[in-house]
Amino acid sequence: MPADVLAEVATTYAEALRGCSGEYDNAYLELARLLRGSHIQASLDDPRLVAALDKVDAEDHEIEESDFTLADMQGKPWTLKDLRGTVVLLNFWSIGCPPCVHEIPALDALYDRFRAKGLVILAIASDDDATALRSFLRAHSASYPMLLDSGGTVTERFHVVGIPRSMVFDRSGKLTAQVIGSRTEKQFAEMVGQTGLH
Repeated sequence: MPADVLAEVATTYAEALRGCSGEYDNAYLELARLLRGSHIQASLDDPRLVAALDKVDAEDHEIEESDFTLADMQGKPWTLKDLRGTVVLLNFWSIGCPPCVHEIPALDALYDRFRAKGLVILAIASDDDATALRSFLRAHSASYPMLLDSGGTVTERFHVVGIPRSMVFDRSGKLTAQVIGSRTEKQFAEMVGQTGLH
């Protein structure tokens, strides 16, 4: 979605929330995630939005400080902090999520395009078991590593509340972009482009 359209959606959402009374913490959190993830501003001086933005900033800081080691389907371990010096795109997904499956070809094309320039894509599935994931991968090819987060510990640590969710970290480990929802190859390229990778 173009930035000007996203900004208009965010402003409309913010205006709708302004007129609401009562408990809308989740709505404010979703708006705050949209604003931070899209690097756009909303003209709303509501203290509830300010509090939600502060919470999202705190979550983002926790994400940047977090680490994990998970094995891919071939048994190779991947440790996030060991990937410093590369651009990392984490994609949280599940085989039972049609939008997640839909974006696999876009991620595959992105990986082929930028792998030699230092891009690492790690797909993290927490709602699937190893047998189901292996069966899925026999029918759907992907050239980037697929990791299994049994028990969902990593998914929880990275504050994933909806899938597909993608996060991009620059070469120093700074979280530079994140989105919830399926994206095209072009949109993923714009996300990794925020790290200077072109």
